[in-house]
Amino acid sequence: MKFYVEAKVTKATETELKLSAHWPLTWRQLVKSMTIERRLDPDEVYDALGYGLTQFDDLPYEPRSAWPNLRVGDSVEVICR
Repeated sequence: MKFYVEAKVTKATETELKLSAHWPLTWRQLVKSMTIERRLDPDEVYDALGYGLTQFDDLPYEPRSAWPNLRVGDSVEVICR
C-alpha cells in the first residue's frame, strides 16, 4: 500500500532532515519506509488523496545526502510504503 503525502521541511542541517506532515495513521502504525519523490514548486497546488485518519508530526528523513539542496520551508512529495 502506498500513500502520497505533501510534507514540509522543518529542519535541514548537513546531517539531518526533518519533515512535517499529516501522516496517514495506518502507515504510522506500520512505520515501514518513506521516500522523497520530488520537491514541489512554490506555487504548486498539491492534490493529495484523503487517507482517513492522520497524525501530524515531524519525522526524520534519511539519507540526508540524497537531498542536499532542500531547505527549511520547502515542500516535498513523499511516498510512504
